[in-house]
Amino acid sequence: MKQRASVLLFIFLSLGLFAQNEPTITQLTVNDGLSQGMIFDILQTRDGFIWIATKDGLNRYDGSRFEVFSPNPYDPYAIVGSEIWDLFEDSRGLLWIGLPEGTDVYDPQTGVFFHIKYKNKSIPSFFITETSDGAMWLANNHELIKIKIQNRQLQQVREQKSAYIEVAPQFISLKNQIEVPVDDVFITRLHLTKEKKLLIGTNYGLFNLDTKTEKITPILPIRGYKVNFISENRGGDLLIGTDKDFTHYWSLLSKGKVIQKVSPVQNSFITGQLLDDMGNVWLAQNNHLIKWKLSEFFADGKSEIDISPDRLNLDYNNGFGYTCLMTDRSGLLWAGTAGFGIVKVNEKGQKFKTSLSRTGHRLILEGIDGALYTAVMPNKKFPNKNFEASAVNADFPILEVNGRKALVYDRDANLWWLADKLKRKDKNTKITSSFAFQGLALLYDHHDKLISVSEKGIHRFDPITQKSHDFPFDHPRKIGSEDSNYLYEDQTGVIWIFGLEGLIKAIPQKTGYHYVYYINSPKDQNSLSINTVMSVADDPLEPSHYLWVGTKGGGLNRLDKKTGIFRKFSQEHGLPDNVIYSILAEDKAQNGAASSYIWMSTNKGLCRFDVQKHTSKILP
Repeated sequence: MKQRASVLLFIFLSLGLFAQNEPTITQLTVNDGLSQGMIFDILQTRDGFIWIATKDGLNRYDGSRFEVFSPNPYDPYAIVGSEIWDLFEDSRGLLWIGLPEGTDVYDPQTGVFFHIKYKNKSIPSFFITETSDGAMWLANNHELIKIKIQNRQLQQVREQKSAYIEVAPQFISLKNQIEVPVDDVFITRLHLTKEKKLLIGTNYGLFNLDTKTEKITPILPIRGYKVNFISENRGGDLLIGTDKDFTHYWSLLSKGKVIQKVSPVQNSFITGQLLDDMGNVWLAQNNHLIKWKLSEFFADGKSEIDISPDRLNLDYNNGFGYTCLMTDRSGLLWAGTAGFGIVKVNEKGQKFKTSLSRTGHRLILEGIDGALYTAVMPNKKFPNKNFEASAVNADFPILEVNGRKALVYDRDANLWWLADKLKRKDKNTKITSSFAFQGLALLYDHHDKLISVSEKGIHRFDPITQKSHDFPFDHPRKIGSEDSNYLYEDQTGVIWIFGLEGLIKAIPQKTGYHYVYYINSPKDQNSLSINTVMSVADDPLEPSHYLWVGTKGGGLNRLDKKTGIFRKFSQEHGLPDNVIYSILAEDKAQNGAASSYIWMSTNKGLCRFDVQKHTSKILP
């Protein structure tokens, strides 16, 4: 087995290793780029983005940066209003936005906002959902509005570059079907259950709408109470939060059974409720953010988490600190507040403990003995990986040259590095030898040869004969990035060259290498997205078929090695950034099978990408 120094991380602000258990709280405010502190709704869409409805602008958050969408009277495709009430993603990936001025639809395919119109008039909406037949249901104060937009109509609007989608809605009035002893019945919630039932919360109870007959019927036993919240977990359990005469009641509808509870705290303010997929109940109560296990909640048991308002400056907000609750796909809780932005709660605590902080660590190596070395502190080695103790670095004379990895072990554990010359340190005698050799980086290949590359081509050194050979390109290639590591050998023994202009495939031959050049062609959508490549890695599931390519500004590319076709992924698909410094494939999944994930380092943090589902998870 070949002995090598392995690169662990390339671009990192601080190094973290050990998991913590204490819940951590992060606050996102206008100081972080949020357009306004009053939050009405939070939603995570399928591409990984977090959308935030505020009193002044729609915000899209990619894990590090906010993009704000505001009205623009000179742009017909801009959002129609600044105060956003409700957000919903439909089965086609369209984002529906409820506003006082009407209902807008954001189309991620074109990046524009379409405006829903009926007889040239807008349709305001408070709540939005979708039934399994593709119909959209909008709710305002007293009525439901059913809308259907066919795919051909949507495509026609795109092609005609129209800013409006004209619909023929059906209006269903609650007053005509609900007999209650009050004059004013209004909708408070709208929810489609996992059993495809359309639930309507009102100020006088919970009702079910039969979407075929459009008949509204009450759901017992909470008729007559104002419905404030409807939450459902992955298993289909429904938690209904209601109140009557300043007392809060909850009803759990689970597997045909109904469990009820009265709040032990009288005259309390409940401004948020969530039943998460793990079966936990979250409440925003009197400016506290509290979590219970479901069983403990209905038994008036002890809470697991209680975040007091003084930790977040919410103790002077008259009980209305929180406005909405949402959990993202990674299990983080997002809580919107009434003027203080967003609170993120990671109940598992910090994912990393920071070591050697306040220092940028560009290159970290692991030696044969398992010790870690960082180029920032070249005179030290850290034997036990916790960075709490160090020893003198007598192993690695040099860790990097101009920011690049230029150090490898050979089969016999002799150390080679490339500086002004190629140097070798004998494992046994510790004697250092020098050889004339050139290049930008160093790689020890499957044939026990040392490979380097320059703008002219590949340079190869044979450690046995101590002779070097040059294998030039068809013409010199300019350096595209000084931050690249230039060389990667895939599982088949093919050398991939990057950091120069484009991407170069070097196929070993008896007499040298056969080069295949990949460059960006603006007229070819299947070509490389940009000519500055930073990193490459074999696909973890199909290494002989696909190569993943990280670029500087062109996002992530997947190369089909057989056809030469590139598929592109960018921030529009949920990546945190379009600059990919490094790619690392996971070795195995939890069950021991091949992992479907690759990890990427970017300007905006680490990102894990599922190569099967093509979904991203940004490390918070």
